[in-house]
Amino acid sequence: RRHSFSKAGEEFFITPQGVSRVIQRLENELSCILFERSKQGVHPTEKADILAEASETIIRKEDDVKRKILDPSYMPENDLNVAFATGLLSHLKEDFWQGFSLAHPDTNLCFVEYDDIGTDEAVREGDAEVGFQSEPVDYSVHDGFLFCRIEACAVMSSSHSLAKRDSVRYKDFDGKSICIMGPQYNSYNLHMNNLAKEEAVPETIYLIRDTSSILENAINLNAIGITPKTVAEAFTGDIVRIPFAPKLYWNIYVIHKKGKLLSKDAEEFIAYAYENRMTNR
Repeated sequence: RRHSFSKAGEEFFITPQGVSRVIQRLENELSCILFERSKQGVHPTEKADILAEASETIIRKEDDVKRKILDPSYMPENDLNVAFATGLLSHLKEDFWQGFSLAHPDTNLCFVEYDDIGTDEAVREGDAEVGFQSEPVDYSVHDGFLFCRIEACAVMSSSHSLAKRDSVRYKDFDGKSICIMGPQYNSYNLHMNNLAKEEAVPETIYLIRDTSSILENAINLNAIGITPKTVAEAFTGDIVRIPFAPKLYWNIYVIHKKGKLLSKDAEEFIAYAYENRMTNR
């Protein structure tokens, strides 16, 4: 994803040299090239794609073995509480819940929507075993891994001054009104940092509590909304959807309490969620 040993190292608190050594050991063990190196960065080969896909299953199997060894008397609970940051449910296939219930009839699944801060707290306090939230993840209290990448876009009425653009950047929002999710969502800091980086000062920043309201307010207030592309595409009102250049992505993570072994129900739910994602990766 990062196309850079340095950026990958920053994400996992490892030096670029440490990342390189890990990759070299993997390549030696598997007798293949996993990444092509060039001045433009590192790019995964077909063998790397195969390994990446298989590794998700390998890691889940390893965790399952550890759970059974460390606690042989462990009995999986039938109640599974899952927390979702608002808007993320739209990135699961329509028949997701019915399909999971049919495949796992003994699991009593309960899911609740929060903002990102609420999702973090629900997992932190043990009210939910698993949470789905946008980055960043607080690794001091959580274990987390990437679930999907969501492409974001700008939305506005067809009469807006930027409506004819092929693409937008944050600097284009200087002197304009924008609608974004409030500070209880992690995307808020992303927007504010990008605005500051491109020295853009919006005329008005409307802070919204849910993604669907961003679209409605963008039209009613003649403002620019920033929302997931999938949400914008599902909206039937009179709006224009414009991509960012370069493209803007939000990374969504699955989190659970640090060091706590997941129940079998939770592992099966996560695996099923991976198989039934709707993303613009």
